[in-house]
Amino acid sequence: MKLRILAILPILLLSSCDIVDGYNYADEGYQKYSGEVTDFTDIENINVDWLNGSVSIGQNYDNIVSFYENDSDYPLYYKVDGKELNIKVVKSGMTSRHLKKLDKSLYLSLPAFTNKLTVSTVDTSIQMYGNVEVESGSFNTVNGYFSAEKYCAKSTKINSVETSYYFTYMKCPNSELIKSTPDDEPSDAPVYLKHEVDIDAVSASIQIGVDKINGYKVNCSGVKWDFQGLNGGKKNYGDELLEIDFDGVSSSLSLFTNYYDYYQY
Repeated sequence: MKLRILAILPILLLSSCDIVDGYNYADEGYQKYSGEVTDFTDIENINVDWLNGSVSIGQNYDNIVSFYENDSDYPLYYKVDGKELNIKVVKSGMTSRHLKKLDKSLYLSLPAFTNKLTVSTVDTSIQMYGNVEVESGSFNTVNGYFSAEKYCAKSTKINSVETSYYFTYMKCPNSELIKSTPDDEPSDAPVYLKHEVDIDAVSASIQIGVDKINGYKVNCSGVKWDFQGLNGGKKNYGDELLEIDFDGVSSSLSLFTNYYDYYQY
């Protein structure tokens, strides 16, 4: 077992807060959510911390990131720092007793291009709808569920404890084409690059739909892990454009055939 697997638990108690003694973070510059749809332009990095609820993510293919949450007595707080948007589930200093009462839903719409999307959750479901394309995705989850219909990223990092992941991983073009809208017609056939998914999992189930034509490569390690692949359980297949590094403790990784085509919207 790699030593890095031992670092999962402290990482997943939401990187910037301690939810055991309360929800605390450096709150300078954060402001209270007004209750209406909030949007910004020129945002490239998005960080979300959430617990006891759900996070829904879509994409609008404009230069706008927008978000709103359902009615709540405990509104979220957010901050824009240059081209980075940070969203916190509630204000800093909320006690553990009040945190247990939360049941909040966040709705997040991504712009056409997002450099990095980071979502850290506890007791939360994450659902992506339609095509979601980012350069880099990072998901830190404890006791939850993650699903995505058509997810595309050059690199993905998953830190998971007691979470079920189910998503179809799209074949992704180079960084210039990923910024285009569905109406843009590239002059040449896209050049697909190798993409990486790095997974650290404890008591988790990971199911990934892969592009069988372009192939994949899987590296597995850990303790009491299970792998189920395509083509008779092969860990290497085709052009290996998708590389998955799986480090699991009492966890499973399974692949299924992804039939979606990237340009079919």
